[in-house]
Amino acid sequence: MKVSFRPYFVGREAVWEPHREIYKHCVGAGWLDHLDDLTEKLEALGWNGELDQVKEKFGTLRFYWVNNIEGIFAEIAEDIVAYAEERTAYICEACGKNGSLRGKGWIVCRCQECWDKEQDPCTCKGDFTCEVHRA
Repeated sequence: MKVSFRPYFVGREAVWEPHREIYKHCVGAGWLDHLDDLTEKLEALGWNGELDQVKEKFGTLRFYWVNNIEGIFAEIAEDIVAYAEERTAYICEACGKNGSLRGKGWIVCRCQECWDKEQDPCTCKGDFTCEVHRA
């Protein structure tokens, strides 16, 4: 995996950090490799790394970026971003395995294992020795 050191623009200041260092605080660990692939593809088309926001909304990725790619590659880049956002509806945001959209109210993309852990974090099965019950 290639790590990019393109500038991110926060306001008008360029921040030189790897993309992952910026967006790892915005989405779950399961989407980081997917985002690395996305930014690498965009850079190959000529993107300079100008990014407004990365977040999860309604269980899928939102990638708000400045498309400064010229020519026909600009449309291709938009399609790549749209596909990457749509794809996250099937990638567990927590672990990166195959997942699906779940939840009532707050929608998330989780695999069955991660979903079960989040729904019942208790591991003591009634003897009250787990972290949930000791707190």
